Amino acid sequence: MNDRKWMVALALVSTVGCARIEPRVSYSSFGEASLDHDEEVMESYREVSTNEAVKVLIDTLPVGINLEDGAIKVEEGYGHRLVGKFTVSARSEQGSFLALFGFADYEKSGLSAYCGPQTVLNYATLFLWGTLVPLSYPCWGDASLDKKHVLERVKQIATASGGDLVIMGFMANPMGGSSREVWGASGFVLELDPRLNGQPLETRPRKLTSSEDRTSI
Repeated sequence: MNDRKWMVALALVSTVGCARIEPRVSYSSFGEASLDHDEEVMESYREVSTNEAVKVLIDTLPVGINLEDGAIKVEEGYGHRLVGKFTVSARSEQGSFLALFGFADYEKSGLSAYCGPQTVLNYATLFLWGTLVPLSYPCWGDASLDKKHVLERVKQIATASGGDLVIMGFMANPMGGSSREVWGASGFVLELDPRLNGQPLETRPRKLTSSEDRTSI
């Protein structure tokens, strides 16, 4: 009888699948401090319909932008506008029972409904539920982020902040894994020189280093 119960539980787990937890996002504008605007971007970007005109350049710089000595600059003669900088990263609790130490922000509301009560059970059983019961395992979440999901969120951040061009680099998953999985991404949001809209964008390779992708102007 007990074996049958565990088989049912495992079947349910395989149906639910591994819950995807929303990444941690930080954003700050360039120029004069605008904390209210930055907070609004971080709170609203997930509800924004992505502007399909947003271009994303990975480890690449567009014509008219220079990145040297940790500073990003618009070259003379170009009308690009530096909008802000961002970081999208996996949460430290992802991929382990630590996700059940709080009410994790799952991508799908159905998973929030499934996993929310298990956070309560986790505390009620002194954390034994989250470590020993298979029904809780899908709520741990993936230990990394899917590149497509990260790009989707990056485009939404650009749209919410008023930009239409992103310069970014992926942060490799320190645990390895699939080439489609990353720890996150960071970079800059810009508004493209209006004279270049609708034209093929001239670019050149330029890999962002771990320090440069967090710099300001």
